This record gives sequence, C-alpha cells and structure tokens, in this order.
Amino acid sequence: MNLEKFVYFQASTENNPSQIFINASESRKEKDYTPAMTHIIKVITTSLLLSQQNGFDNFDVHLNFPSDINKKNLDIKFMFHLSKTLLQMFPNKLRFWYVYNPPKFFKIIWTTLKPMCDKELKKKVKIIQGQENLGVDEFNDNINIDESDKINDL
Repeated sequence: MNLEKFVYFQASTENNPSQIFINASESRKEKDYTPAMTHIIKVITTSLLLSQQNGFDNFDVHLNFPSDINKKNLDIKFMFHLSKTLLQMFPNKLRFWYVYNPPKFFKIIWTTLKPMCDKELKKKVKIIQGQENLGVDEFNDNINIDESDKINDL
C-alpha cells in the first residue's frame, strides 16, 4: 500500500481547517497494519496542529471511492477499526466528513459505525454522489443491499 497516496493532507488556511484525504483506491489488504495506522495518526495529528495554528480546532476528511473500486482490494475490517480508533482518538475534532461516490457496501460500514456516533457527528457526514449532496440518512434510505454486497467479517 502506498501510504502517501492512501492518506495525505492539505494544510489549513486562514479560512479553512486542514483537509485530510483518504483515497480508497490505494487501500490494500495487508498482514500488518501498524505502518498504515502510524502514518494515518501522524497525518491527522500534523493536520490538526496546523489547523490550530490558524485558529481552528478541527479538520475535514474527504473519503474518495473511485467508480471502479473493487471491494476485494479493500480490507473493510481495517477501515471499520480505523474509523472507530480515530473517533476515539480525536473526539470532536471532525468538522465534516465527505464521502465521495460510496459503493453499496459503505451502507453496511455506516450501519455498523452509526451506533457509536452521537447526533452531532451524524450531521457532519456528507455523502456526495455525482452532483448530489446527501445526508448520510438520505443515502441509507436510497441504497438497497443485496446478498452479494454483504460483508461478514466485521
């Protein structure tokens, strides 16, 4: 996995906090995720410190799923545990979480994460599909999951 392409950030400006980018197409199943977790925590910590230098105490996350994403290349269990860990390590630091072109199986991930999220956090999740900007609940209501989309290893 090319970590610099998988997770990277854009420093904050005087008008916006730092922006963290996660490119799902660079995700690969690994035997040991220690280097990936170390890199991701370092990226988020650095971006938060830069945001704080510009008067912000938060950051935005942009999760991009390319249209041709193959879920066989993704380790959904890792993505779930990563999300859970980041929610615990950086509480109340997320300004917005933009999810671009999520595949059907994102609904399964979100359904699993949702009970851990408070009402305010749920409002921060924005689903972008094509030109549509949906709240996460609208996205969930409009996506039907069939047997081939189910993930059994969470």
